[in-house]
Amino acid sequence: MLNFKNIFSFDYHPKLLEMFISMTFLGVFIANIVTPLLVSYIFYDVIPHTYLYIWLLLHLSVFSGRIVTTERLRYFLKIKHKNIKKCLIITFMLTLTTTVLYGIAVWSSIHYNASDLQVFALSVIIISLSAGARATLINIYQLYVLFVVLSMVPLIMMLLYHHGEIFDMIAIILMIFTLVTLRASYRQYTAFNHEIYLEETFQMISDEDYYWSDIQIRDVGIILYINHLLIVYNPNILGWSPSMSKMIMQEHSSNTLTVENIEKSTMFCIVLNRDSQEKGK
Repeated sequence: MLNFKNIFSFDYHPKLLEMFISMTFLGVFIANIVTPLLVSYIFYDVIPHTYLYIWLLLHLSVFSGRIVTTERLRYFLKIKHKNIKKCLIITFMLTLTTTVLYGIAVWSSIHYNASDLQVFALSVIIISLSAGARATLINIYQLYVLFVVLSMVPLIMMLLYHHGEIFDMIAIILMIFTLVTLRASYRQYTAFNHEIYLEETFQMISDEDYYWSDIQIRDVGIILYINHLLIVYNPNILGWSPSMSKMIMQEHSSNTLTVENIEKSTMFCIVLNRDSQEKGK
C-alpha cells in the first residue's frame, strides 16, 4: 500500500542518494544530449531550425545544471550538510524543465503537421526514456514519478488528439503502462529501503559497542522469520554459531523485546539474552 507521507518527503537515506548520484551522468547524458539530438534529426525538415537550436541549447543548459547540482549534492552528502534538501529541490526543478521541453517537442509535432511516422518515432523515444528512468531515478521515487507522469501525459494527450485507430490504441496502452510501472517501481523502491534497513541493523547488532537505552548490551541478536524458518544471526546470542543457522520456529521466544512487520511473510525481531536483561536491570 502506498505511503503518501513518505512519497512527499525529501528525507532520503544517504545510500539511496549515493546510488542516485552514481547513475546521474548516464541518465542526463541520454535524456539531455543524445535523445534531443535524435529528436532534432527526426524533425529537422518539419520544425524551424531556429526553434530546434534554441530547444537543443536549453537541453544543454539543463545537462550542465544537473551535473553541477549532482557534484554539489555529492559534496554535501559527504560532509552531511543541511543543503542536501536544497540540491534535491534544484534537481527536481531541472527534471521538470526536461519534461517541459519534451512536452514542447510533442505538441510541436502536431502544430507543424508531422507525419504519422515522425509522431510514432517520437512516441517510441519518450516511452524508452520513461522506461529507462527506472534505472536512473528509482532511488528518488518522487523524481521518478515526476519524470514519468509529466513525460507520458502530454504524449498520451497528443496521440489522442492526433487520432487514428492505432494511435488511440497506443494511448490506451500507455495509460495502463504508466499506472502499472509506477506501482511496480514503488514496490522496488520500498524493497531498496528495506534492504538498507536490514543491512544497517545487522551491522549495528554485530557491533560490540551496541547500546540500547543507554545500557551497553553485547548479547543481542537478530531473527528473520520467513516461511516458517527461523534464521538467526550473532554468535553471542543463546549459544548459536556465528554462521547463519536455520531451525523450525515453534513459538515466539519470551526473550523477544520488539517485533516489526517488514512484509506479510516476514517478521523481524531483536532478541536479547535473559542474562543481559538482568544486567540491564
